[in-house]
Amino acid sequence: MITTTRMARLPTAGTIIDGAAMSKPNSRNEEHPLMDRDTSNAAIAAGVILLLFGLAAYFLPTIMLAAGKVSTVLAVIVAVIFMGGLFVVLWLRGRSQRKKGL
Repeated sequence: MITTTRMARLPTAGTIIDGAAMSKPNSRNEEHPLMDRDTSNAAIAAGVILLLFGLAAYFLPTIMLAAGKVSTVLAVIVAVIFMGGLFVVLWLRGRSQRKKGL
């Protein structure tokens, strides 16, 4: 014989538990908000950074070959600027997030 047990019903947002009110849900998803505003902004910023550096990495070999026809040193400088730019952007983003306490 198989018996089932009833699961305890979890409180929904806006109810009071032990004297502390839970936060109200946002209008996009009434029951379970996926992202708050800070998380959403961080995800958008990460996507933009990924897209821009992805496009730059896609065209980097062509740019380096064109620069290499002028000077091999110039081609190396282009690669160093790309890698340095990536690290600088990520470093600045990390500093900004640390200041915000995220």
